[in-house]
Amino acid sequence: MWDKVLTDNDGPYIELMAGAYSDNQPDYSWVQPYETRVVKEYWYPLRSLGGIKQANRDAAINLDIDTGRTVRLAVNTTKEYRDARVVLQGAGKKIFEQKMVISPAKSFSAQVPLDSGAHAEDLRLAVWRRAKS
Repeated sequence: MWDKVLTDNDGPYIELMAGAYSDNQPDYSWVQPYETRVVKEYWYPLRSLGGIKQANRDAAINLDIDTGRTVRLAVNTTKEYRDARVVLQGAGKKIFEQKMVISPAKSFSAQVPLDSGAHAEDLRLAVWRRAKS
């Protein structure tokens, strides 16, 4: 329904929203005389992720499961990391691990098959990195 309401004829779009955190969006509070509010935002390019599930100043990650019981992992970082490790765990057991050099110019992605006992809510993706020296 929203594609029809919010777009012409070209389908889904993305609406980037930015600003300070508020527990009530929109925040209609007033800035008092001489009051200052400071917000810091970090924007960086991402490539080949297919979506974002989590991000911080160092990296953004995606984890998608298809109906064929395959997980797609994707990681893009904001600087080069040598000896980075991508680790996928499920129910406390290691399912996948790979070491690599990763950078803003070279994202990482992999397709990982899941066994029938793995559940989406148990999956955890971690990126361990050591900064370039």
